[in-house]
Amino acid sequence: MTILEAYQQFDGRHWETGSVANYFASPGSAGSTQWVFDEYDQVRCVADDDTCWGAFGHNSNGLHYELCGYADWTRAQWLEHRPTIITVAKQIAGDMRKYGIPYQYPALHINGRARNGIHTHNGLPGNDHSDPAPGPSGKGEFPMEVLLSEIRRQLG
Repeated sequence: MTILEAYQQFDGRHWETGSVANYFASPGSAGSTQWVFDEYDQVRCVADDDTCWGAFGHNSNGLHYELCGYADWTRAQWLEHRPTIITVAKQIAGDMRKYGIPYQYPALHINGRARNGIHTHNGLPGNDHSDPAPGPSGKGEFPMEVLLSEIRRQLG
């Protein structure tokens, strides 16, 4: 199962991959992810076979991808950072091939459990946040169809 995330605003600063990875490595973060992406880089934080802490109730059975951006961003703001979306799509597609994860979004739920496929926090049963959008303000529009189209293109 793949889980897509967008970091929230921390202390009013714009964070890039290194600073987000350092934040997750700090004892007070209470969260982690397998990968962090921005327009220029991607950073591995947690090995695929280790559990990260990013999606309440779904940590042990997913790969987590954190995008540097704000869940409150508009579609246009996200598209200004299209290289981030393209880079994460390449990684997701590669991991889907590697682990036999089916291309399905939204992945359906059976008896409150998420099925294998692509998820966001918003679609996970029992989760406590909704990124990559909407954000804390209830606003934000992540261009999911752009990401999904690029994943499909990468998968061939």
